[in-house]
Amino acid sequence: MAVYQLNTAHTDLLRGLLSDLKMELAGSLSRIEHALAQLPEEEVWWRPHEEMNAIGNLILHLCGNLGQWVLSGVGGQPDVRKRAEEFSQREPIPKAVLLDKLRGVIKEVGSVIDRQTAASLLERRSIQSYQTTVLTALLHVVHHFEGHAQEIIYITRMRLGSKYQFQWTPRSP
Repeated sequence: MAVYQLNTAHTDLLRGLLSDLKMELAGSLSRIEHALAQLPEEEVWWRPHEEMNAIGNLILHLCGNLGQWVLSGVGGQPDVRKRAEEFSQREPIPKAVLLDKLRGVIKEVGSVIDRQTAASLLERRSIQSYQTTVLTALLHVVHHFEGHAQEIIYITRMRLGSKYQFQWTPRSP
């Protein structure tokens, strides 16, 4: 998948919106995968201060957030999230395991997004004590995911310095 897939030609507003939500998640996932591919295993659990998150914690957090907001809050699965554990994890989990988990959650989220209709997007939901709509929940998780993807990229760049290889650079001057 291209890092930024902006060449679109939607003819249906609903399907275009849902497609773009999935595309944004897939693009952010691609950027996370690219960053992690450049890091040695131990760097995934590096943290600048004990009270700050490692990349591994951020990936666990993204899985938990997507699970709670989309799989449970929108899709109706049981809410099994243990948010505090996403941040308290200190025992390293291999990159491959983290990425497989994240890919699996993204795939499930895509299935939930695909099932939405114009009417269901306006349905009310109670998620994390918020009274919201399905549409707002989906927009929230995509923006949340993108924010943490950028944080993961920043940490990777900070650790690698000039050795960091960009996944994409503009073609124009």
